[in-house]
Amino acid sequence: GCQGQLRVLANELGKFAKDIDEWAISEQSDFRFMAGRVVSATRSTRDHALKRIDEVDSWNSELGKVLTDWDRAKKDIGKTIEYLWWLLDGWQELIDVWEKRSLTDRAKQRETVEEIASFAPVLPLSEISVSEQQFWVDVRVNQMLWAGELRKLGSGEIDADMMDRLERFRRQSA
Repeated sequence: GCQGQLRVLANELGKFAKDIDEWAISEQSDFRFMAGRVVSATRSTRDHALKRIDEVDSWNSELGKVLTDWDRAKKDIGKTIEYLWWLLDGWQELIDVWEKRSLTDRAKQRETVEEIASFAPVLPLSEISVSEQQFWVDVRVNQMLWAGELRKLGSGEIDADMMDRLERFRRQSA
């Protein structure tokens, strides 16, 4: 298939997940967990998108069917592409946030990961298999917790330096 915007974005999700996964290797346990959730959610979304892209591509191998029933083919292809726009909505913005992160300030990088984790799109249960549902429920619950922490950070109640000190204290206490 051609390298349209949706296909490019679906492929960029793979790079995005890989980048965050590599970043998390040397990270503290709570941020490594958070990053792991982002990576898993990103990869799952990418897998769902690639399945739909394959559906669109499958019409290329059935050109006779497309030509004999163009109205139906056009409707089905359009419906799948509309679904892809919906599925991938919001991901480009998160990729942009990641790409604009500080490359030297680890505390700022953690804030970026926390922001991404808090706002990553969540697939609704109606769109996923039963085996995936618990993962996505967990992601949503974690997002609510992380968003609460992010609000505290943004309100001045707690700053990134304080979070680092708390994490060091937790590790020393364990």
